[in-house]
Amino acid sequence: MTKTPTRRAAVSFAVLSMLELAGTAIAQAGGGGGGSDNQPSAGMLRWPDVSKTQIVFSYANDLWVVAKGGGVAQPLSTAPGQERLPRFSPDGKTVAFVGNYEGNWDLYTLPVGGGAAVRATYHPSAETLADWTPEGKLLYITNGFAGLARQSQLWKTDAAGGLPEQMP
Repeated sequence: MTKTPTRRAAVSFAVLSMLELAGTAIAQAGGGGGGSDNQPSAGMLRWPDVSKTQIVFSYANDLWVVAKGGGVAQPLSTAPGQERLPRFSPDGKTVAFVGNYEGNWDLYTLPVGGGAAVRATYHPSAETLADWTPEGKLLYITNGFAGLARQSQLWKTDAAGGLPEQMP
């Protein structure tokens, strides 16, 4: 039986090559965290996602974007706090991510062009962003509604926030 590769698996090799370019681009942009001779390792770039034209990834607890063909990576977020697991929306105009700005891991969205992050979840348990649904909702995993910490469940919520809906 032959498995069909998922979107993420199909681009993983290309992403690793592009992340190496992005690491060089961050160093050139001065984001290496030190002097001009300090070049970050591509191993420090985490959780990439690819749209039709761009790559978003986490580096030094901030989100960065770079053109799919290479170039200088630009910071997408620099808010105090940590960002991880970025995912492009189906149209590629918005990035959803898990952020820790107020002592808890919640879901946020941010326009690719920059701007303020919009918080989508507000409960005290942490979420793990899976992806966007085709209709533009955030798909995530949490154990905060299950009653037992070992029982993770799949939920979706509107990107602008609102009440979550449990997936079957």
